[in-house]
Amino acid sequence: MKPLIRDIIVKNKQPEQPKIKPEKEKIGQKKPASRLEEKPPRFKIPRLKFSKLFLPLSKLKLAAGIIIFVIFCLFGIILLGKFSSITVEITPRQEFIEIDAPLSGGVEPLKDELAAEVMSISRSEKGSIRPTGLKQISRRASGQIMIYNTYSSDSQILVKNTRFEAPDGKIYLIDKTLTIPGTNVIEGKVVAGEIEATVFADEPGENYNADLVDFIIPGFQNSVKREKFYGRAKTKMEGGFVGEVSVINESDIASLQSSLREKIKEHLFKTGVNPKPEEFLFYDNAKQIVFSAEGGKDRPKPGDESGLLELEESAVLYGFLFKKTDISEALAEKYFEPEIASQVELINSEKLDFEIKKFTPTSVSFRIKGSAHFVRKLDENQLKNDLALQRKNTEGIFQKYPAIEKARVVFKPNWWRFVPKKTERMSILLILKTAP
Repeated sequence: MKPLIRDIIVKNKQPEQPKIKPEKEKIGQKKPASRLEEKPPRFKIPRLKFSKLFLPLSKLKLAAGIIIFVIFCLFGIILLGKFSSITVEITPRQEFIEIDAPLSGGVEPLKDELAAEVMSISRSEKGSIRPTGLKQISRRASGQIMIYNTYSSDSQILVKNTRFEAPDGKIYLIDKTLTIPGTNVIEGKVVAGEIEATVFADEPGENYNADLVDFIIPGFQNSVKREKFYGRAKTKMEGGFVGEVSVINESDIASLQSSLREKIKEHLFKTGVNPKPEEFLFYDNAKQIVFSAEGGKDRPKPGDESGLLELEESAVLYGFLFKKTDISEALAEKYFEPEIASQVELINSEKLDFEIKKFTPTSVSFRIKGSAHFVRKLDENQLKNDLALQRKNTEGIFQKYPAIEKARVVFKPNWWRFVPKKTERMSILLILKTAP
């Protein structure tokens, strides 16, 4: 059994040290480090203050921006000086005159005539139609025969309407008196005398149309002579007819001719207009078509019997071309004083009326009518040179040109008010009136 009360052992305690209150640290005073906290001393590199050597960064940026801006402006000015342009809008002095002027021209112009260029084009057209006319006819068949004489060496006369009889009994007649030569002896052989003749049927109608047959001459009473004189068909007997046939009327010829000529005109006018030189005038009425002369033995005539009317038409187109400058000078001389005539030009010559009075394939007389629009001539190149030399006083330059009524300079860009030094960057725009 353990004892209830343990022995109490009292340990010797050291005497307590008096507590010393720490001194209050002064503001800004560092607490001395303990020896344990002390670190060995390190070598320190002195710091340079670059702000003393250079401008502050903000000022450096500002200076760089100003320099870049100046360079940009100079570069822009140079570009504008090279690529800027102007358009000079000029209203020249103008006049409208009602004209009616007789003129003439030719390939080899005489005095006071204009030089003309002549263009010629030919064209032919063929066509056919059914005739509309009808006629009652009665026609005898006919053909060619050879008549032989084997009777004697004496010639034999056959009078007009001598009869020739075919095997079927039909009679054909010669239309004129003729002589049959006598026989000849050639190299011991007797050769018959012969002659060619035309025979006609005794009566009209198709019954007398026949193939190649032989004929006797029934008028010879002597049987031997009738046997020794005979005819032999060289062609068929054709053309016998009784009834209505188609005939050509005058209206048939006129209708077909008109149709063919219209086709010719359409082709020639279409072909003749283009191409034409730009400096030339080719008025619509300055073209004339000459059709070939009618006639000829083979050309159908009214009253001819035919089942088909066939015609051929041909023509030549003559076109007269004049230089625009020649027309302009000729009209200016007629309507202006000599000192003014050389200073104006006609600008609407294509819109004037042209009327031919007389022409040949090499010359033409005509009239020109209408409202002629004359404009004072302006030396555009000289004006550009003057503007390039005197780039400020443009109004003073315009006043030196009597051809200018008013003028205005349009700058591009519009805020760049400098005239370019190079004329290539100048353009002239003429403002033309449309009415007096």
